[in-house]
Amino acid sequence: MRLFISVNLPASIKEEICNRITALKIELERDIRWVREENWHITLKFLGELEEKDLGRIKEIILSAANNKKQQSISFSRIAAFPAIENPRVLFVGIGDSNNILQELYRELEKHFSGDAGSYTPHLTIGRVKDKTDRRKVASILKEYRQLDFSDLEMKVNKISLMESILMRKGPLYNELFSVKLMEKSE
Repeated sequence: MRLFISVNLPASIKEEICNRITALKIELERDIRWVREENWHITLKFLGELEEKDLGRIKEIILSAANNKKQQSISFSRIAAFPAIENPRVLFVGIGDSNNILQELYRELEKHFSGDAGSYTPHLTIGRVKDKTDRRKVASILKEYRQLDFSDLEMKVNKISLMESILMRKGPLYNELFSVKLMEKSE
């Protein structure tokens, strides 16, 4: 089983981001493998290939990571790329995590899985640059879209999910295996 832990996005956020990047998608249609909108999520931890017998331990870790964590809002920011906008390989929408909920969840998960919580940049992957693409051309177009602002889009991180990625010919199919709700804030 190919597994990852994520925060899944509501359909309304996916739809709004999709609408705003339509022109970018048209301009870079041949250069980018676009992630299908239904697969958009914020990865907290990619686990890779594991066996079904590992699910119980993973669920316990997720429960532990979510323990006493309150629901918090995050916002989205601008189009960016890894490793850099000048040398794009992965296109993403940045995430504003002013309450550090994603960072906290990431650190808690890393404690259990690797013991070393390296750096983590919360993001929403929207596409990957194709291998034989002129990266300078993509970088130039991306720079034109840097002003595209998503900061008015907010969502509440209210649960984290264990997801299975089933690799198919037309792209991965994601299936939620388990989720844990975060505590609601007491007003």
